[in-house]
Amino acid sequence: MTDASTPAPTAPATRRKLSWLGLIALLVAFTMVPAFIDVLVVHGSGQYEFPDLDSVNDLMIVKAIGVVIVVLAISLLRWWPVVLREELRTRRWVWIVPITLLVASIATIDYSRLATAGVALGVGLLVGTLFIGVSEELLFRGVVLTFLRDRYREWIAATVTAVLFGAIHFLAGPVQIVASAIFGYLLYYVRRVSGGIVMPILVHTAWDFSVFTAYTTATPAVDDDTSLILFLLSVVLLLAVLVGHRAAEPRSPQAP
Repeated sequence: MTDASTPAPTAPATRRKLSWLGLIALLVAFTMVPAFIDVLVVHGSGQYEFPDLDSVNDLMIVKAIGVVIVVLAISLLRWWPVVLREELRTRRWVWIVPITLLVASIATIDYSRLATAGVALGVGLLVGTLFIGVSEELLFRGVVLTFLRDRYREWIAATVTAVLFGAIHFLAGPVQIVASAIFGYLLYYVRRVSGGIVMPILVHTAWDFSVFTAYTTATPAVDDDTSLILFLLSVVLLLAVLVGHRAAEPRSPQAP
């Protein structure tokens, strides 16, 4: 959590302004348009279960729409430089967050079920989860975080971004909202320690891919512990970062 006296990165003069109404409209479009396409065009179930290649193709189509919406928004706003690069770096020890999340995600992949599902389904699932990572990170750790940084102190921007990220997962229930908000706060630190949006995308993709592999094949797992393991790990990491947040802050916004 950034000290209240730490200034947010300076907004480039070439960036177009985004109002609260514009941000809300973007969040609604990002949430609802792919959902309508899923139901009306793709005829998907809206559930993250992947018994066959058709279900994975549906995932890729729906999530690609989210990528298009966010890319168009960032392009129209001319926000690419500030979305892609992070000026407010944190100390190197915070690399423990992305490294731990990546290792845990890779370790908890359901390799046996994935092998049964086949290469084509596995690759399709990876592409689909990559689309999720790209779209949600560009939107939340990119657009939303930048929007809030222009108006509020850093800790407020980070917290509200995480809360909004959790809120868009409302269809999965209150537990998933909380879990997503915690994960979102960690991804904020992943952005800061890595210096940009690429590492949050990779961590997000690895996390989702690991969880979704349990729901491949015609008999998806009923009681899968992957989500619980990753959730508990994320709680421990968040507590570690919050307890050591003063040691995580650079001496200046430009310090590594």
